[in-house]
Amino acid sequence: MGSTTPAIMSNGYVSTSHFPIISFLSLNLNPIKSISLSNFHSHQKHHHFLSLNLKIRRKNVITASSMASTRKMEEILPPPLDSTSDPPSLFDGTTRIPVLMSLPRFSFAQCRPIFSLLHGTCNNGGYTHIPASSSLSFISKKTLFSYPFSSTFAVSAAATSSTKPVSSSDVPGIRMTLKQRKKARGVTPEYILKCKLDMCSKFNKLDEALRLYDAARVDGTELSLHHYNTLFYLCSNHALNGISDCVIDSLERGFEIFRQMGIDRVVPNEATFTSMARLAACKKDPEMAFDLVKQMKDSGNVPKLRSYAPALFGFLEKGDADGAYKVDAHMKECGVVAEEPELAALLKLSVDARRGDKVYEMLHRLRTSVRQVSEETARIVECWFKSETACGVGMENWDMGKVKEGINMGGGGWHGQGWLGSGKWGVVKTEMDKKGVCSSCGEKLVCIDIDPKETDNFACSLSSLACKKEKLADFLKFQRWLQSNGPFDAVVDGANVGLCDSESFDFRQLAKAVNRLQQISPTKKLPLVILHQNRVYTGPAETTNIKRMLGSWRKAGAIYATPQGSNDDWYWLYAAVRCNCLLLTNDEMRDHLFQLLGNSIFPRWKEKHQIRMTVSKSGLVLHMPPPYSIVTQESESGSWHIPTVTGDDLKIPRQWLCATRVPSLEYKNEVRGESLDLMKFIDSHFEGPSLFPSDLVKQDFAGVLFSYIDSFHKSVTSSFKEDGVNAETGAAFDYIEDALSKLNDGPFFLGQLSLVDIAYVPFFERYIPFLKDVRSYDITAARPMIAMWIQVYKQPEYKVATWQEAHNQLNTEALTLLTSSLVSVQTIIKFISHPQ
Repeated sequence: MGSTTPAIMSNGYVSTSHFPIISFLSLNLNPIKSISLSNFHSHQKHHHFLSLNLKIRRKNVITASSMASTRKMEEILPPPLDSTSDPPSLFDGTTRIPVLMSLPRFSFAQCRPIFSLLHGTCNNGGYTHIPASSSLSFISKKTLFSYPFSSTFAVSAAATSSTKPVSSSDVPGIRMTLKQRKKARGVTPEYILKCKLDMCSKFNKLDEALRLYDAARVDGTELSLHHYNTLFYLCSNHALNGISDCVIDSLERGFEIFRQMGIDRVVPNEATFTSMARLAACKKDPEMAFDLVKQMKDSGNVPKLRSYAPALFGFLEKGDADGAYKVDAHMKECGVVAEEPELAALLKLSVDARRGDKVYEMLHRLRTSVRQVSEETARIVECWFKSETACGVGMENWDMGKVKEGINMGGGGWHGQGWLGSGKWGVVKTEMDKKGVCSSCGEKLVCIDIDPKETDNFACSLSSLACKKEKLADFLKFQRWLQSNGPFDAVVDGANVGLCDSESFDFRQLAKAVNRLQQISPTKKLPLVILHQNRVYTGPAETTNIKRMLGSWRKAGAIYATPQGSNDDWYWLYAAVRCNCLLLTNDEMRDHLFQLLGNSIFPRWKEKHQIRMTVSKSGLVLHMPPPYSIVTQESESGSWHIPTVTGDDLKIPRQWLCATRVPSLEYKNEVRGESLDLMKFIDSHFEGPSLFPSDLVKQDFAGVLFSYIDSFHKSVTSSFKEDGVNAETGAAFDYIEDALSKLNDGPFFLGQLSLVDIAYVPFFERYIPFLKDVRSYDITAARPMIAMWIQVYKQPEYKVATWQEAHNQLNTEALTLLTSSLVSVQTIIKFISHPQ
């Protein structure tokens, strides 16, 4: 299509001191009467013009092609006419007309439809020269602009007679592209308000958001759910964190906007109710917050954990236990699982309310959903066991058959029959040895079993998730390969092992780990190594030795290269679960991928199957899964062991809370709970050889040794939190060495067996295995008196003789109490009350 020779009527001359370029828009418009070029003199020196000839392309889409005009302005514009004379009729209604246009400065960072430039006001049917209100630009795939453009253009009155932007429907034969239509739809007052409110939310600007809201109400802008939720979020956020004046203002405006939302009949969602519940909690009205959650459920919205937090913590702040328990019941009814912050808050409220039954319930819920508690939660548990209320709860006579049945049904580690025993609790921070024996009470923790059906279901759910996240064909191929080459005794996360404590991938380290796993395997089969194909076929893998090693693994069917773009985590985890074997990786498996697996079976499975490794100068060390479950455990005797998040059992031992009933004895309505008082009572109330010396010097020395027991225990256990044995622990054993050397009447503290020996023996029986196995520390080295004392009290003939003497006064149950000093004595209370 050729260009049309322009014949433009103007009411003034244009200066030609600079060489301009004329712009044309070939449009199907009505005949024009006149063109006004006012203000053109003041702009033309700074502008360049481009000749545009709009052409109808395929699919009837308008594009623009540039044509630089080299003709002078005088050759294009006709001589001026008298302003009073009527312009002649140049074209009929179907003729293409040129439109003089000065384009805005062009920016390739933006892409705006050319028809969005056609806006302005009417000028009596003529063309009007309109300054652009903003820096606009446009681009087309067929057009490339390289000149700086001005911000002035002229359009016809017909094109500017409407206040709305010209759309494709206003011009016959013109259709905008999909991207242009989307952008045109987006430029609405509602969209602009949304963008501005989002920025207020990002920078926490409540005042500006409220100003925008008020302006929108005045302008009649329709507010959507997103607008309202942004405002509610800002109001609740300022109410929670602002100063007093800001809190009052945000509360009032928040509820005012919520009422307006109801008037506008905008349907709220979960986020709306949650924000309003937070505002109610800031108003110190947890009842209103709870009612909002109930309305949420009645309106068909599913409440989330965050929805209950304002009401729950509001009741907790007021000390309203019944209200908090109602919120908790509603959560369980809606299937919302409480996490540690909520359970810890309910536990503290139950402790303060002296509700032993609720404390018992919360401890078991922590066991199932949290497993290892934080230090803050551990302090709440410790406060409970040290309280007077805890001393008074519990059954003195219980059915041991039901307790054992509960343990078997639960898989071990708990029975759920309630508090067992009565009397004072002893609560200490302790650690477990490699076999799971408590260094405080000597009780051995159990390994909680996983039902095989749970493992199968877990493997199926894992496969389903992996197929959704990975390419289906790739993962199905791996499943078929695993079925034909498996099962394996162990799976290795190759990338994690090769990069452990190494700046670059170390194939030698990986080979050592593989060989070590093969040695401990019952079938001596190579473990399955999962590696990305880039590490298998490129880089260091191309060297001769590494290539030979990988080839041998590939020949044995012990390596799988994950395809390009895949996440190898899915592959090694699925292989380990499907084969029900060990998994070597230091990956803590805490990211979003593993959160998809939930907290039901995955933490238990990981605990029993994950092997971790450390690398030091001495070489590579594999840390096998512990033979016990690191989870809150309730024993059949009624004691509790609660693990904390402090320590990892690799470099730092994990810290546990040990809560056991202190040995107690009731005689003539008088209760004695301390072990030392109990032993003294038995020694003084029964005939026979006394276990307490009559010599005054020895009595004073015994008192000093008794008073040192607590200090001795703290000094020794201080090394449990460190890598080795510190000087404080060594000094404590040196003190005992000196005490045994002070009197030369025999191998015991006071020469002969006494209550002092009985008090210290249980501590040594617990410290010796732990320090020897875990810390590689021999307490008898360079301490001959301690070595002889231990050797004597462990002699079988000496024990028999001692037990025979004691049996003349007490029966076997009382003797057990006498020699252990820490075992519950409820089995001999009747004997003490009615001595035979």
